[in-house]
Amino acid sequence: MKYKGFILLEVLVALTIVGIASVIYWESTMRTQAFNKQISQKFVLERLVHDFEILQTENMTQNLDLEGYSQIEDIMKRNNILIIKFQSGEVFEVRL
Repeated sequence: MKYKGFILLEVLVALTIVGIASVIYWESTMRTQAFNKQISQKFVLERLVHDFEILQTENMTQNLDLEGYSQIEDIMKRNNILIIKFQSGEVFEVRL
């Protein structure tokens, strides 16, 4: 007797392949997002420190507007250390 169509084993193999491909794609996407977040935080941090140093030479640090640094939640300055808190909760300390 000859069967027409797919048998259960062929369907399960196809679903397994689709599942593995989906997991690989998901992991790749998550790693890419994490990498992009790290890169953008590093860029924002370097830009902020550079801008802060320029404003500090002119005694205009109160004019620093956080709206231009979208990922930063709060900034504090203690002695010669700039404490920067990102919206993700990470805190960085930069010595000026």
